[in-house]
Amino acid sequence: MSDKKLFLVDGHAIAYRAYFAFIKNPLTNAAGQPTGAVFGFANYLLRLISEYQCPYMAVVFDSEVPTFRHEMYAEYKANREEMPDDLKSQIPLIHKLVDLLNITALKQGGLEADDIIAHMTRRAVQNGFEVFIVTRDKDLMQLIDDKNVRMLSFESSGSIEVFGPEQVKEKMGVGPNQIRDLLALMGDSSDNIPGVPGVGPKTAQKILEKAGSIEALLQNPSIVENPKLQAKIEENRDALILSRNLATLHFDVEYEVPFEHCLLKPVKKAECLDFFREMEFNSLLKNPMFSLEKSLDFSVSVPTSIIEVEAFAKRIENAGFVSIDTETTSLVSHGAKLVGIALSVGTTDALYIPVGHTHNGGQGNLNMDQVLETLRPVLESKSIKKIGQNLKYDFQIFKGHGIYLANLHFDTMIAAYVMDPGKRNFSLDAMAAQWLNATTTPIESLIGKGKSQIGFDEVPITIAAKYSGEDVIIPLLLQDVFVPVLTEQAQLKLFHEIEMPLVSVLAEMEWKGVVIDTALLSQLSSHYTAKLAEISADLFAMAGGEFNINSPKQVSEILFTKLGLPKSKKTKTGLSTDVDALEKLQGAHPIIGKLLEYRESQKLLSTYIDALGPQISPETSRLHTSFNQTVAATGRLSSNGPNLQNIPIRTDAGKKIREAFVAPADHLLISADYSQIELRILAHVSKDPFLMQSFHDDKDIHTQTASAMYGVFPEMVTSQMRRAAKTINFGLMYGMGPINLSRQLGISFKEAQEFIATYFRQFPTIKKYMVSSVETARQNGYSETLLGRRRLVPEIDSTNRQVREAAERVAINTPIQGTAADIIKIAMVNVAAKKSEIGFDFSMLLQVHDELIFEVHQENAQTLLSWVTNIMSSAYKLDVPLKVDASIGKNWSEAH
Repeated sequence: MSDKKLFLVDGHAIAYRAYFAFIKNPLTNAAGQPTGAVFGFANYLLRLISEYQCPYMAVVFDSEVPTFRHEMYAEYKANREEMPDDLKSQIPLIHKLVDLLNITALKQGGLEADDIIAHMTRRAVQNGFEVFIVTRDKDLMQLIDDKNVRMLSFESSGSIEVFGPEQVKEKMGVGPNQIRDLLALMGDSSDNIPGVPGVGPKTAQKILEKAGSIEALLQNPSIVENPKLQAKIEENRDALILSRNLATLHFDVEYEVPFEHCLLKPVKKAECLDFFREMEFNSLLKNPMFSLEKSLDFSVSVPTSIIEVEAFAKRIENAGFVSIDTETTSLVSHGAKLVGIALSVGTTDALYIPVGHTHNGGQGNLNMDQVLETLRPVLESKSIKKIGQNLKYDFQIFKGHGIYLANLHFDTMIAAYVMDPGKRNFSLDAMAAQWLNATTTPIESLIGKGKSQIGFDEVPITIAAKYSGEDVIIPLLLQDVFVPVLTEQAQLKLFHEIEMPLVSVLAEMEWKGVVIDTALLSQLSSHYTAKLAEISADLFAMAGGEFNINSPKQVSEILFTKLGLPKSKKTKTGLSTDVDALEKLQGAHPIIGKLLEYRESQKLLSTYIDALGPQISPETSRLHTSFNQTVAATGRLSSNGPNLQNIPIRTDAGKKIREAFVAPADHLLISADYSQIELRILAHVSKDPFLMQSFHDDKDIHTQTASAMYGVFPEMVTSQMRRAAKTINFGLMYGMGPINLSRQLGISFKEAQEFIATYFRQFPTIKKYMVSSVETARQNGYSETLLGRRRLVPEIDSTNRQVREAAERVAINTPIQGTAADIIKIAMVNVAAKKSEIGFDFSMLLQVHDELIFEVHQENAQTLLSWVTNIMSSAYKLDVPLKVDASIGKNWSEAH
């Protein structure tokens, strides 16, 4: 029968694989419980069920008590490292997951999972089943056969690799029937199977090619021609027999489970969803297998005349608020055409106004100009609160149609970010699933995917209305849930006075865009293309021949095989040649410096020089970057299309790229940059008297620090001393340790240790602040800025040292970097709020790190510079003055 397929999942093997898949980016929920292994395990099982249907399925777990192999050999698995505490705490949750997915769990005291799998496999084959063993464990490869048994292995690429006899032979050098003997000969360090000393995989394979089996080998050791190897086998006969017994799977164990018990049953939906919410697995909440079968209960009406729109506008006036969403032909606001407008003033009904549908010849659309003029009073009203999701986009769509969307009051995406900035997904679908237990209509169900995808304007109006109605009903429901949380966390002020006013500020900045000198970019492109050719020639000369500089494998062969440089860290594809690995090899060979120069030049060429021009809008002839308010967990803004935060600051190349950002005719650019704002905040929060006095006296802080550390007068501080002080001043805020400090300063590890110790002896209040920050975060479970922005740090109690230390660095840095982010946001909001006071027009164009860029007519440039400097320096009151460096230029580089 085709449905007689049994899938046996090696529970602990898959748990370990899931755990290590997230080791570099560990997951935890708000309670601080590590969850990466559970999440990975869930995804593996769901992937398996999705691809193979799995008529019969069981997850097999090891016994906690010793097995017969321990009785046979006391040192069995003695070398195996104890399970990491982070994983150990997740094993009960994995057991719970399996139970909630309604999958049979197989486990028995005194039996290893391998033996249960072997026993079940043999019985299943005898009963006409096809068996799939889900693991990467080489011990279980001996079960694979030509017809009935296969192994499924989850690969890091996301694919599932199928192992039959041929794949086993290719990977292990022997077929399934010789796996046991291979392991016995070469030993297995993970299980502490002794094997024969000095016999590795290759030697073991050659022995089995000649002998066929251990039995034959022991009967006639002379079959091995090498006398020394013969002697080793004779000397270790007992160890070899023991190793073979340890590697032998036991089929005839006393464990009888009817196959009917392994039939795959429907999941326990409600319990699964509760569990996923507790674990904060938002992506799993949307899996069709756990469909809540609960849709939002509301109605949507589509007006057939402008009179109905007028009536709804009156409802909005009476309510004093409106939830709003626009449907368009593009995600890019410039050039996007308005298709429909959804409005709601309650959670039971919504209005969808079609204005640009092309389906059915556009029948059913209302006149767009009439609709917009009817809604203009309520949309532009400063007293009517606007609610929605990603209101920045709606603001720009209306701006493109001559309407200023006023009083952006509650953006659910921004609110969710303020509540927990460490989350990865602030989509309306994810929030509806997490907070409302509700399923939403995926956009793909309307417009399709890939090549067959259609525009929203081609969607029938009735279908579009239901979809768009969700987008105005859900924000109102979420607002009711989010306000109490924001209130409890004392974050309403941060949300309403900084984050929400910033939405329209960013919208205006994005809409304005910046002028780009394309002629200069073209010159730079030619220059860097030629430069890359020169560097390539130098690299080929150093390597003794041509190679693919963009191929990590070929670069690795040149560096580590041909040139014999010290080996770098290993990756899944070989020895690493990433920037970090190359920087550690600086000085080992001239080729390293050239490789780094090549990569930097190539990155600048591909990311900026050749990429900026094509991103210029044909409608405005300007470049419109997007500022992301809900991406960086620190509270800082990020940008994309292009990412302006990554343009090098101090290099000549970075300066050249900034020269391409120019002011139009008769205008100038102004750059206003907070000077050493994070160090000033450090002085404020640590109350360090030396730092505070230095800032009050407007002294060079790095020179003063070097003076204190080296015990010399400020006039005697050398540039090298100042550089060292600057490195440690900034580095310690980001948790820099002696390893990184030694690398950056080119000093020994011991010297770096002493350097840090000297710093803390000189500035004990800073050390006290750092210790206090960690302890406060440990007690509260979060770190906080001066303005109340929280960043959850559940990992601060992790038993994994690397994870815990990373969380401690976040605890130290968040009050500093996060407060700096808050302060420049306040400055941006204040500049926009007071713009009408200055008496002339100007535009705020860009925000990069601690810098704001403005465009203004040349005759007003000096006045604006003074005005902006005053607003920025008074944005927030610290115990030390906020200093702003501002300058004017025809381009960004000149003004920077």
